[in-house]
Amino acid sequence: MAFTPRVLPARPVLRLADYEQAGGGQGLEAATRLGPDGVIDEITASGLRGRGGAGFPTGRKWAAVSGNVSPVEPTTVVVNGAEGEPGSFKDRAIMRADPYRVLEGALIAAFALTADTVIVAVKETFAAEAERLRAAI
Repeated sequence: MAFTPRVLPARPVLRLADYEQAGGGQGLEAATRLGPDGVIDEITASGLRGRGGAGFPTGRKWAAVSGNVSPVEPTTVVVNGAEGEPGSFKDRAIMRADPYRVLEGALIAAFALTADTVIVAVKETFAAEAERLRAAI
């Protein structure tokens, strides 16, 4: 997978076709080729870290979740777009500019963790972002 130097696109991505034309969807395709364990191995090897203040290693988190699947409760991926850090606008900016990227990432996580549910949580005041996510879904 190629390195993407930009976090935000030059212009907001308004349609799925535009996202796909710019290369969107390749991560999910690669994930399905690798399989759940392969995705976790790849994410671990990449050094990818969470965007929260702790920058926790994503591969470690996914491996822990995968290794502790509940026999009672289904695995669920939760995208925390509530942006709780003071003065932070990173989540809001990504959801507004390219909700397809956020959703593709959530689908990759769900595939890797064999989760059948994805929840995207945003603050009630994030009306524009919530609308962009709903339209993308």
